Amino acid sequence: MNNLLIEIGTEDLPSNTLTVLINKLTNNISCELKKFNIKYIKIIKFFSSRRLAIIVLINIFSLKNIISSKYFLLIYKLAKNKQNINNNISNYVSCILSNKYKLHSKYFITNILFAIVHTAISNIKVPNMMRWGDNNMYFVRPVNNIIVLLDNYLIHGTIFGVNSNNIIHGHRFMGLYNINIKFANQYPKILMNNKVIVDFNKRKYIILNQIKNITDKLNGYVNINYKLLEEITSIIEWPKLLVGSFESKFLFLPSEILIHIIQDIQKCFPIYDNNGALSKYYILATNIISNNNHIIIKDNNTVINNRLKDAELFFIQDRKKKLADYLINLKNISFHTKLGSMFDKSYRLQQISSYIAYLVGANISWAARAAIISKCDLATSMVKEFNNTKGIIGMYYASLDNEILDVINAQKEQYTYHINNNLVINKISCILIIANSIDNIVGFFGINKLPTGSKDPFALRRAAISIIKIIIKNKLYIDIKKLIEYSIITYNNDYFNQKKEFLVINITKFIFNRLCFWYKKNGINENIVSTLLTRKNTNLVNLNKIIVDVSKFIKLDKLKTLISTYKRLVNFLNKYPFKINTNFKYSSLKDSVEINLFYYLEDTKQIIKKFIIEKKYYQILIKLTKLCNVINKFIDTVQIIVSDNLITSNRLLLINNCYDLLLKVVNLSLLTNFFNKKL
Repeated sequence: MNNLLIEIGTEDLPSNTLTVLINKLTNNISCELKKFNIKYIKIIKFFSSRRLAIIVLINIFSLKNIISSKYFLLIYKLAKNKQNINNNISNYVSCILSNKYKLHSKYFITNILFAIVHTAISNIKVPNMMRWGDNNMYFVRPVNNIIVLLDNYLIHGTIFGVNSNNIIHGHRFMGLYNINIKFANQYPKILMNNKVIVDFNKRKYIILNQIKNITDKLNGYVNINYKLLEEITSIIEWPKLLVGSFESKFLFLPSEILIHIIQDIQKCFPIYDNNGALSKYYILATNIISNNNHIIIKDNNTVINNRLKDAELFFIQDRKKKLADYLINLKNISFHTKLGSMFDKSYRLQQISSYIAYLVGANISWAARAAIISKCDLATSMVKEFNNTKGIIGMYYASLDNEILDVINAQKEQYTYHINNNLVINKISCILIIANSIDNIVGFFGINKLPTGSKDPFALRRAAISIIKIIIKNKLYIDIKKLIEYSIITYNNDYFNQKKEFLVINITKFIFNRLCFWYKKNGINENIVSTLLTRKNTNLVNLNKIIVDVSKFIKLDKLKTLISTYKRLVNFLNKYPFKINTNFKYSSLKDSVEINLFYYLEDTKQIIKKFIIEKKYYQILIKLTKLCNVINKFIDTVQIIVSDNLITSNRLLLINNCYDLLLKVVNLSLLTNFFNKKL
């Protein structure tokens, strides 16, 4: 077994793309090796802020079978016919065609491997790629070094204008800059000796272990923010954690403000005491072993204390007036140049929230109050300086103003729902989120700012999903079409450049498309959804119950009975289209089978009427399936068309009543299409 080392040495890579980059490199290498039927046991990943590296445990003897590869034969054919081929593979194709070397020579093998590496690296595509120097290749950051080493054999070639070599770089402050590596399998050990822990998971484990040791000594704990943990693990090659602290007087500030400054801005871990309260201590991570740790801690403490001092001043300044008093200041904050200010939006939200509260039986005045102050914190000094605290500040200030508890919670939950994807229980919060989402969708659709392809700058798809999830999961009986119509009314007609009826149609279609996506994501057959999703039923709770119950019913494989009976009734009624006597005569029932059908039909009607009120659609379908057996027996044994017109009309009316009852839950003609697809 052989070790193939590949390293891309770069300038500091963005921490949020590091994992993506190494996974793309690994996947690309794997795909290229498989194309040539080159066998490998596994690929080991190594990555830090300044390098992406893998070691492939490969069997070079498997390259002897490469001539049988379809991919290889295609390349050979293209080259022989002098057609354009990938530059990454031109070297070894030329080698083969020139016959200067034996097919399985080391030169041939290494050319194949380098071409594979070149292709794999060139196909790494992520957003915000850059070009540097005179070359025309793009990468996330400038590339300084390339290594392609097979065991102890350096494979020569050029990528990003850099010639491959066997030089690796240690820690920028504590290790050697140029280190000659002779064997590929020595890579992690050599770097470890030069103060670089190149194994990402090992660095993460060391950081977590140091956090535990520190918190145990302080009798506290850290709520690990794993996004921050990943970021710190990415940017640090030799982690050393230290303990800092800020002035205790700042602990009166909202804990979210303290956490935001310590965690989000300064990239440190806040420490809690054993009672769950935020302490004055925090953990900072460094990338160096130093004899002057006290200076590092002191400097960091100074920065955090200064930021907290600013927050204190903002807090004192903001509290000179109540949260609601900031409403007038929202006139100076634009929602969108074509849709007015945040002041205008607040009044729209108040109207929409009041309307929704009326529909769902919530407290209208609470919903209106939560909406009208929902954007007020955007005008506060605290949020202007620390934008990520919007909603949190609104919640704290509303609490200090002695607002109703549900109104207070709604200020925060209108934002945290999107962040944490939580199921909101507070009905006032649900109403505010729905109002805000529908206002955004209607507004931006009205000015033709629609999502296109992968682009959705105003997060309208997310807004639609929020509406769907909150309405369905909280069972809020809201007609989505009427909600759209009402939201349009709250806007100034001068804003929009299309008629109301077209806007309603387009937005309803958009929300229903997101509904299809949501069901598909949750494992509901998309054919069932598209079959049942009609815009005549725009009450999402009822629609959801039908879709879920029909999906459950179809799994029982009883749909065939329902569909076949429905088709028989349709064919019969189409065959005899004369006017049916609407006055049913019980006295005209002659056969025991039709009498049995009559009573069974009447009994089923009453049961289904009760089930419809209770939204038990699955039970309705089961009951209808049983009715189908009675209907089929009637059609099979009783002659419908007889010489007595009264009896004939009576029996046709009985069939028509059965037909109407079968359509109580869903249009079976649509389910027939699904059934045909299933077959």
